[in-house]
Amino acid sequence: MDRSRSKSYKNNKTDPVAAQESGLPSLDEDLPGSLDYWRDRRVARRAFDGPDRRKLTSRRQRRAGNSQDERRSEKLVHRFRRSNRLIQMIIMSTDFVCLLLALIVPALTMGLFDARAVEGTHYLASAAAQFVLIAGFFLVYNWFKGFYSKRCAFSQDLGNLFKSVFIVMGLQAVVAGLVGDRAILIGLLSTWAFALLIIPFARLGVKRWLYHVGAWTRPTVIIGAGVNARKTAEAIQSDWLLGFNIVEFIDCRQDEQKPVSDHEQVVAFKNPGFIEVYGHRIPIRSVDQLTSRTFHSLGNPHVVVATDTMEFWDIVRILYEQDIPYSSLTIAPSLGGVPMIGIGVSHVFRHDVLMLTVQNNLSNFIPRVTKRAFDLLMAPLILVALSPLLLVIALLVRATGKNIFYGHQRIGLNGRMFPCYKFRSMVNNSKEVLDELLANDPQARAEWEKDFKLKHDPRITRIGQILRKTSIDELPQLWNVIRGDMSLVGPRPVVADELERYEDKQDLYHMVRPGITGLWQISGRNDVTYEERVSLDSWYSRNWSLWYDLVILSKTAGVVLKRSGAY
Repeated sequence: MDRSRSKSYKNNKTDPVAAQESGLPSLDEDLPGSLDYWRDRRVARRAFDGPDRRKLTSRRQRRAGNSQDERRSEKLVHRFRRSNRLIQMIIMSTDFVCLLLALIVPALTMGLFDARAVEGTHYLASAAAQFVLIAGFFLVYNWFKGFYSKRCAFSQDLGNLFKSVFIVMGLQAVVAGLVGDRAILIGLLSTWAFALLIIPFARLGVKRWLYHVGAWTRPTVIIGAGVNARKTAEAIQSDWLLGFNIVEFIDCRQDEQKPVSDHEQVVAFKNPGFIEVYGHRIPIRSVDQLTSRTFHSLGNPHVVVATDTMEFWDIVRILYEQDIPYSSLTIAPSLGGVPMIGIGVSHVFRHDVLMLTVQNNLSNFIPRVTKRAFDLLMAPLILVALSPLLLVIALLVRATGKNIFYGHQRIGLNGRMFPCYKFRSMVNNSKEVLDELLANDPQARAEWEKDFKLKHDPRITRIGQILRKTSIDELPQLWNVIRGDMSLVGPRPVVADELERYEDKQDLYHMVRPGITGLWQISGRNDVTYEERVSLDSWYSRNWSLWYDLVILSKTAGVVLKRSGAY
């Protein structure tokens, strides 16, 4: 320190006003009383220019604590990555075993290569070499696309598998065309078709095992505690294949009264509010209590942002201020009533603007033609295949009365009325029986006004009870599909009184043909409230796709066998 600066400090020691004018601290105020600058220049320099070493111990401890949290976070991240990599290896190994079975089983059972094997092993070796080459490409393609690690619904996983198999089948055809052996090509394509049948169920079984051992799920916190957060939690918890295990909700709303001590924060954590999701009570933590240490104690969970009003960048700022580590975020915006299928995402260069392009498939000409063509292709095939069963049922129904079929007037496409055919499952004077029951039984009248259904309906015959339990009474509606009144998949056909319950969603019902089966049938049928039924029918009308029709048809078979919600 130079002499002029030393002189200033000397003056500051006796003259506080001079210290204030010079901009330098006063020794009487800032230094200990026993400290003499002229005798201990080192201590004075530390007091003015550097930190007090007596406080460095706590700071080191604080840094050590932070570094321990960081190391703990890094360990959790590395553990998750190793677990994720192991899951990928297990599922890929499952695919490899299925591909081997798909190659061996057709060769042994159908004798695809027997005629060539008599002359030698050249053709077997050629076919095996081609298959191994394409199978290797199949495994690598699925690995790099993330299909082995992605947690998604069974229908989405099946769709990804279809794409992969169709790609490798095309590549297989190209390779076989270059080799010039059509017999081998036919055998290998049948092998891939067989693989397409066994791989989905093998994957499902392995994922179920991983779920039971706790390796498939990942702890998840939802930022938000409002309506959107509850709907998001119910959606992601409805399918175990999604792999979300919600451990907490983070309430971002600022409370007027905040905990002021560590004890109050502990009490607030031990006695939080709860949000009940499918019978499980999930605690709510205030964002003020969220720290990096508590975040690590939750297992470094995945973050899902599902707030109602808070902006996304405010969420990011809160996570940054609290030093919350995250590698990726899942954003669940509140988009109720918006079509989800075919939604397009775009942005504007150099601007923080994200635009969503939505469309209703059934409002376009090509999707409507595709749906109708699918109905005209499948309905006659199903009708011919089930004709012996239909004949037997017709004879049994005829034994209970005069009429075999019953056509009730329902509302169809664009509000047009049509007769919805069924096997008669009631007595011939069903209307008189119903009127008498509703007039004399208030409980039955309340049940009828609620859902237009009676759990113990006296109008139903003995054979009719069996037909309704198994939903076989609706098979004559295949003729409605061929006529164009109905579709294989769609909303449940309703009468005029029921349509009033659709309120502002009546236009969505009118824009699509009613279906023999639909979301309502595979979601619980009569165990679902009428409001939920309207919501399901509206969702289908907004989000139609041919793939979803195939998924609903495949799930209908399982629902019919279980007879869930049918009466």
